[in-house]
Amino acid sequence: MPFASPILFRFVWMMLLLIVVVFAVSVALEYLLNYQISAGTGIVVVIVPAMDAGQQFFKLAGRAPEQGEAWRYAAVFVALNMVVGCILAGLVVLASGGIFFGIGLSMLLIVGVVVALIYVLAPRLFFGLGARQAQKVAA
Repeated sequence: MPFASPILFRFVWMMLLLIVVVFAVSVALEYLLNYQISAGTGIVVVIVPAMDAGQQFFKLAGRAPEQGEAWRYAAVFVALNMVVGCILAGLVVLASGGIFFGIGLSMLLIVGVVVALIYVLAPRLFFGLGARQAQKVAA
């Protein structure tokens, strides 16, 4: 898997686009309708790019990825998600004016473990699902 792969470039652009779209929709709904979207909506930023990458893998390779390939791609997706996520989390903490400093270490660890599990398992699952979906459409 080359790191300059078109699949990875598309994954990154899709992820960044979805971050902007989800944020814009969230702010618009809050501002216009005084409605807060669920925090779980952010999972879209993890799932959709991985699924799209799976579809692109099938289009380029003509087959669904083998398990080892899917895990390797998922590992890169996780790394990319974590880098962007940590940067954004840092910006949120800096912009929050210190409201997060009162949260205990145990709570941060629990949230961190849950988020890490989602970040690890979702890209692997949806990368494979995207490839199989593209395979079904092509058949």
